[in-house]
Amino acid sequence: KYSLVINLYANETEADYAREGIAWSYFRQNQYKRALDLYSAIKNSKNPKVRSVSYLRIAQCYYNIKDFTGAVKYLTVFTGEYADSPYYIDGVYLLAKTYYNIQKYENAVEFYIKYYNKVKTDSDRAKALHYIGWSYYKLKIFDKAILYFEKNIQMETKDNTAWNSILTCAKIYYNNKNYDKAKEIYIYIINSKDSISDKTVVQNA
Repeated sequence: KYSLVINLYANETEADYAREGIAWSYFRQNQYKRALDLYSAIKNSKNPKVRSVSYLRIAQCYYNIKDFTGAVKYLTVFTGEYADSPYYIDGVYLLAKTYYNIQKYENAVEFYIKYYNKVKTDSDRAKALHYIGWSYYKLKIFDKAILYFEKNIQMETKDNTAWNSILTCAKIYYNNKNYDKAKEIYIYIINSKDSISDKTVVQNA
């Protein structure tokens, strides 16, 4: 339907709305390569809204086809040039996630912190703290890992990320031979009905 109305627009700038609609329809159907071709064709549109969303969608297409280099390239442009976009925070999160997946943990920390500072809900903040902690853990900077894991725990969301943070803190303390602190955390876990009832956490333990 979008393709039928492109010629009805008064100019190319307005017609790009319809082109973006076609690309979006392919994206929603998980046809990422077709969507990628269409978004790439309009990424330099004179229409600023179309241009900004095209950079984000191109990055998402690359991410979904596991071309993380392409994802980083376009997310870097998007987060650098389109901070006023209503989708800015989505780009920041995906860039943090992409860096984490390709094991560039210093970069992941940078963008998870940006995400943490922008989001509104405790669950989103807890998610950011969890991955900041894990990024530092992967970097073997264990004091900072504990710092962010404990911040996650203090939010008291008690979702899987929080319990994972609790368990990982215990593991770090144990590996650093701080057995009293590790024991304290493990006893807390054992005595918590919530953690016992969560099968995922029990399996991870």
